[in-house]
Amino acid sequence: MSKLKIVTLLAGIFVVWLPALVQAYQIAPNPNPSGSTISVITLDAENLSSFENNGFLQINFGGVLHNSYSGATLNNNSGGVISINSGSTLDNVNGATLNNNSGATLNINGGTLQSYYTPFNNNILNNNSGATLNNNFGSMNYDNLFNGGALNNSGFMGSSSTTINTGTLNNNFGATFFGNATSNSGILNNAGSLQSDTLGNGGTLNNTGNMSSYDLSNRSEEHTSELQS
Repeated sequence: MSKLKIVTLLAGIFVVWLPALVQAYQIAPNPNPSGSTISVITLDAENLSSFENNGFLQINFGGVLHNSYSGATLNNNSGGVISINSGSTLDNVNGATLNNNSGATLNINGGTLQSYYTPFNNNILNNNSGATLNNNFGSMNYDNLFNGGALNNSGFMGSSSTTINTGTLNNNFGATFFGNATSNSGILNNAGSLQSDTLGNGGTLNNTGNMSSYDLSNRSEEHTSELQS
């Protein structure tokens, strides 16, 4: 067989094989029942609909889950646990919604939560040591991060939009929180490094770490150390 025929044959095999390589797939089953586990280990997992997680959704090393359609919703419901493990990513794209509902837990265990649309936390969100939570500007005006539960940051948390806290936000020792704007009407405990361009506090602010803001509006009498502005 000539070299030209061999090259042509290999090229044909590659063209046939390539679509299968890049074909995205919808995570299933939907709903994911209590006690059931979905594991994501590839780059092409996605949610294009309203997905209900009542069990375990694990994104493992090398895996990426795209909440990827304008209008798509990923609901983590009571008893449900989403784990973004080391070397993995949950990508909440512009126009999609991520809800961590009452009774649910979202753990970022060394992985990355990348959000370009509004994530809502109404129970427990743990951004653990070595993990990253990025809340980015999207093209729509619905890209704020809302915390009405307990948000525990022990890694890196960055927000180019507004972080709105009506629950409890703990920025723990050794953690970094960098925000464009922060609005606190709940409890904000900082023992790490917190820098927010604007910081509006109408709740309880306890600072035992390093906190700075270019524009500080503090309407609460409860804070434990001087703030830098």
